[in-house]
Amino acid sequence: MKNFAKLLKENEDYKAYMKQLAELEQDRKFCRHGEDHLMEVASLAAWAASVCRVPHDPDIIILAAMLHDIGRVYGNAHHDESSAKIAQELMVQIRVPEDIRVRVLDLIEAHRNKDPKKYLIKTYDQLRDALEEVSEVERLAFVFAWADNRVRNCYECKATAECYWSESRKNKEPIYYEVFYL
Repeated sequence: MKNFAKLLKENEDYKAYMKQLAELEQDRKFCRHGEDHLMEVASLAAWAASVCRVPHDPDIIILAAMLHDIGRVYGNAHHDESSAKIAQELMVQIRVPEDIRVRVLDLIEAHRNKDPKKYLIKTYDQLRDALEEVSEVERLAFVFAWADNRVRNCYECKATAECYWSESRKNKEPIYYEVFYL
């Protein structure tokens, strides 16, 4: 497969969106959505999918992670929808085949899954148990959405007392995984 992540990272429109997002979040005291977060989501989602034996393509996870929060340039509300629209445009620009675009968009659209059960899952064993109740088709999307939440290091955040996340959603201990770098 072509290295679509590299093509995306070199794309001028993608760079402009990421620059705009960085500017919007420069004074944000809560979690940010820059390249570190994107690669942490990709890394944990791929690692967790492997540990839990969920079939996956790491390249699709990386592409979805790089694009899942890009819609935040238009605000947080419904950013999954705006991220999907922007992602579709960018993936067409870099000539991502339609079958891959569909799989990437599925992950982006699912990352805002509000299933409260997902927030209580803190370990790989708990994730593996939870996946038994998720249809096989939806497992990777569930893992991706879980990873987006679980990579947050609430246990070392200076703004945790002001954060709108519930105490049960906050991550009070680290989780270990290997991080991808582009």
